[in-house]
Amino acid sequence: MTELKRILDKKILYVICLLIIVSSAYFVLSCIGNSGFKEFNRLNKEYVSALNNYENAQSYSDDNEDANNYIDYITSYQENNQAILENANRVKKFSALVSNAYTLKNINKTYNDYSKIQNVIPVITNTLGFDRYILFIPKLSAFVIFIMIYIMFNLHKEYDNGEILFSYSAKNGRFIFALKRNLIYIGIIFTLLTIFHLIIFLIASLLYGFVDLDAPIQSSMLFSNCVRPYSIIGFCVINIIVIAIGLSFIILFFNTLLNLIKNRYIALVIMLIIFFAEWRYSLVLQNNSIRRLIANINIYRIIDFSTYFRNYQNVKLFNQPVSSDIIMVFLVIALFIVIFFVSGIVYARRHPFSKIRFAKIKEFFELKRGKVFSKLGFTGLELYKIFFRNKKIVWVILAIIGELFLINMTQVNFPERQKKLDNIYSQYGGENLELFNSFLENFQQENGELIKQLEEIEVNTDNYEETLSKSMQLEAKTKENEKLMQEFNSILKYKDRIKTEYGVDTYIMSDRGYDEIIGNNSVIREVGITLALIIISVILASGYYLEERKSGVVKLLASSRLGLKKIYSKKLLIISSFILIYYLIITLIDIIFLNKMYGFKFLSAPVISITFMESKLNSLFLSMTIARYCLLVLALRLFFTIDALFITLIFSLKAKSEFYMPILIFVFGVAACIGLYANILLQVIMLICLIVILILCICYILRGMYGTKN
Repeated sequence: MTELKRILDKKILYVICLLIIVSSAYFVLSCIGNSGFKEFNRLNKEYVSALNNYENAQSYSDDNEDANNYIDYITSYQENNQAILENANRVKKFSALVSNAYTLKNINKTYNDYSKIQNVIPVITNTLGFDRYILFIPKLSAFVIFIMIYIMFNLHKEYDNGEILFSYSAKNGRFIFALKRNLIYIGIIFTLLTIFHLIIFLIASLLYGFVDLDAPIQSSMLFSNCVRPYSIIGFCVINIIVIAIGLSFIILFFNTLLNLIKNRYIALVIMLIIFFAEWRYSLVLQNNSIRRLIANINIYRIIDFSTYFRNYQNVKLFNQPVSSDIIMVFLVIALFIVIFFVSGIVYARRHPFSKIRFAKIKEFFELKRGKVFSKLGFTGLELYKIFFRNKKIVWVILAIIGELFLINMTQVNFPERQKKLDNIYSQYGGENLELFNSFLENFQQENGELIKQLEEIEVNTDNYEETLSKSMQLEAKTKENEKLMQEFNSILKYKDRIKTEYGVDTYIMSDRGYDEIIGNNSVIREVGITLALIIISVILASGYYLEERKSGVVKLLASSRLGLKKIYSKKLLIISSFILIYYLIITLIDIIFLNKMYGFKFLSAPVISITFMESKLNSLFLSMTIARYCLLVLALRLFFTIDALFITLIFSLKAKSEFYMPILIFVFGVAACIGLYANILLQVIMLICLIVILILCICYILRGMYGTKN
């Protein structure tokens, strides 16, 4: 009980309560969407009314397509299930014609599995809330993982303050102590997961209406392919238990890495790299590959086991078909048991102090490095403390490597036809509509001549192959030209519609390139780079003013010639300047590579010339150019970074530890994800708010400094 209280201190409980509120608000907002609560409530009432109308009068609704589709699914479920059984049975009768033994085994298993639910009768019930809850499960698992990692980060301070030494006097030894702590972790995961699921399920039921908990799970269209005869309540209980075991495996695996590597941040990065690499590897595997087992059973699906229950799939294991959900459950339980004991062994064998290898070589480089930075005076000393004494230079370098990796990973190579179109827009497109119309007339004339040549081709009996080859080439070219004409006409129609509706003259251009720069295809790169800048700002600024207070040097600084307030002001200027320079480096790398890969075409064009920007525009910003919008996105990225820096510096001035780091990274990360892809009006409002917050932070920091006694 004492250890549980030490793990779940007030700070952790505050974080848990905060994330419960955040997850609930996020779920409600994702359900309501942009239409507003009144429209959401109206549509929901229409859906429920349509279901009730069918149950009472057996009549379909004329206005609600979703309800009609659901009713069709329920009424035809048994018929479809019976058709699967008949097909499987029909194939079994001709088993002699099936040459592949595994195929026959798979057919037999499919027949047996669907026979188990032959008598299952789905009922019509309002499953909208239940469906939204199911689709939200991965996010709930992510919240729980974040809380557990934050707990472990908080506990890791026992190596810094020496509390770890008390574990050597544990009653039953360090191994048993580690196992007890693992049990506490597992208990916390089960409790948190249950709380999160119950709250979101209750909110979903209040928003959409309560589902019949005793109804078969197949009553939800999400589980149309499920072959388990579970009720909805039974499935929910099983799903929570299995996910909790999976999350326990992930957390204990991270705990093992933490005790092996001894640096919490590097351990987290390594775990994320393993997670990402395994996920990417599973995506590139071919469906007919023997390694398909890995493609369907992987780490990232652990956070949402309902995926396995929703999709019927057999996996080949030792030439036998086995259900993927069964394999996954047993595999995760086995891995969980193994990592439970391995984690305890690694903790028991970890020593609070380790030998310094190559001490002389390390000392030599540290002395040389110190001499170089000492020549730069106070600035050099501060940079040395930031980068080398606290080893934060690793994060600075990793962020740049990560940016290059993201840019390379998200690069899109367009086919030749699309490159040809972009060249046409560069030469004949843009603002000059007359030039493009002139090109279009010539293009149509040339295409007409090709069609005429195709029609006039005469079969040459002496050289039939040459005639056929020529006709095929002409036909392929005319079809290609027709595809080009479709895009040209689509752009012209869009231009006419925007002119009629908004009175704005758009440019003749395509979305290609800009979709990868500021559109949906840029999400991974843009969010990744912004998060990297926020993380670097928080890491560098955390504890920035704490070292002097901890070591007592603050008293010496107060009695120095410059005084404490001037020294603190210089420190503020140094770290702010570095972050600005670092932001410029990261941004320049991003711009250089994007320009090389896609090019920033028609920067002076109205941003509404890009078709996907129409939904993000507000009437106040119709005249905004592409260049200005790109600058707005860069400004948002900059002020998210600077605000994260200054708010972290405020915590550094006041707090006695660095507990706030994960919270600030999480809050600013979520805000950045929302801000970078919101509509333009919201982006401008967020930018103004960030500027105001920055000014208030600067005033607060300076007032705190100048209120400091010399």
